[in-house]
Amino acid sequence: MITENAPSSTPCLITYYPATAKRFQTNPKQFGTINHRELDRLNDLPGSAIRVYIALANHANLQGYCWPGRARLAALTRLHLDQVSRALKQLEEAGLIKRLGNSRYLLPLHPLAKPSAPKPRRWQNRQTEQTSFNKPTESALPHAPCPETPPPAPAPSRPLAAQRTGTPDTLPVAWIEAAQQQRPDLPREAIQTSGDNFLDYHRSRGTQSADWFSEWRRWIRRERLPRSAPVRTSQPPERIAVYHQPCQLVELTEAEKQAEQDAWRARMRKLGVDPDTGARLPPAPAPRTVTPPLAGHLAELRAALHTPASPD
Repeated sequence: MITENAPSSTPCLITYYPATAKRFQTNPKQFGTINHRELDRLNDLPGSAIRVYIALANHANLQGYCWPGRARLAALTRLHLDQVSRALKQLEEAGLIKRLGNSRYLLPLHPLAKPSAPKPRRWQNRQTEQTSFNKPTESALPHAPCPETPPPAPAPSRPLAAQRTGTPDTLPVAWIEAAQQQRPDLPREAIQTSGDNFLDYHRSRGTQSADWFSEWRRWIRRERLPRSAPVRTSQPPERIAVYHQPCQLVELTEAEKQAEQDAWRARMRKLGVDPDTGARLPPAPAPRTVTPPLAGHLAELRAALHTPASPD
């Protein structure tokens, strides 16, 4: 049921009562209010969004917070869960609600009261009453000349943080000596080379630091030992000479030559090539199988049929 509010002293425009649902128990005496700003925003939204917003406002507290679930909103508005989700999205796009997660919502245009300052507790009131009762008034105190008090000393200023600077141009000699004490296992040439790499690395990256000496100590602490170069001797290594014996040609006899020639000619014929001309040989005909004449078989069969059977 929706009715207009008659008295003009109240800031509300519409008073609404929630609908009852079988699944959720609602209080029929509970009602809420909607102000003019909310009504102006709701004019451009469909009816499902308006019903969902009225249900949210019905659950909102004085600060505009509420936390009804989708199932409760669907039961109160008689809408489907998908329609409730679509209406919540439309209300959020219109700026009427803000989702805070876990079915928690904030209605920024709906808060009805501002948070007031915390009231003083009883023991604080009693303490102020006792101090005000025991403290004499200014009229009862004799007026004495106030001595001139020196101005308060200025508070010690905090030291400013060290300013970051760019990469130094060169490494000081003291830094090289400190690196030698920190890494006695490194030769001076390796430390100097590592220092050049340190400067080039930070220049290429544009590094800025407040303490470059600490950066150098950390760099030299991670420096690895140089690899040992292979030992070279003045004498060249011994070369082992390998001498190969020349191949000795073996003369073949006439019989061996003829045997090789015959084997070659046989291989060529087997491949289907004439060894003399090099032409392709015609395929050899398939061998015929000799079958016994049919007449002989018939004669033997006829003689076997006309032979009289021997008496037992």
